[in-house]
Amino acid sequence: MYTYKPFVKRVIDGDTFVCDIDLGFGIWLNNKSVRVAHVNCPERETPEGAAAKNYTTNMLAQANEITLCVKEHKGDKFGRILAEVSLDGRRLDKCLIEDGHAVRYEGGRKDP
Repeated sequence: MYTYKPFVKRVIDGDTFVCDIDLGFGIWLNNKSVRVAHVNCPERETPEGAAAKNYTTNMLAQANEITLCVKEHKGDKFGRILAEVSLDGRRLDKCLIEDGHAVRYEGGRKDP
């Protein structure tokens, strides 16, 4: 896995945000969409989706250290980077599930 430091610019929904990513050695990826691995949140147009987006927005804003762990650099079908997102050492996907804002998701299969 590769680990990077993102600078979050905006949150799209509970499991997707846009950021600039420091790749090291003065190299940056700007305005990249990141999809939080292992979860699926409700659609943002629903009340549950709005709550998930607010939750993720607050979690990212309050974190002192955010890291992305990327298994492969190939984007998904929407061009998003799939990453495990850690906030001060806590995984965002696990927080979303524990607090009822997401269900577990592993590429095509949703688990309760």
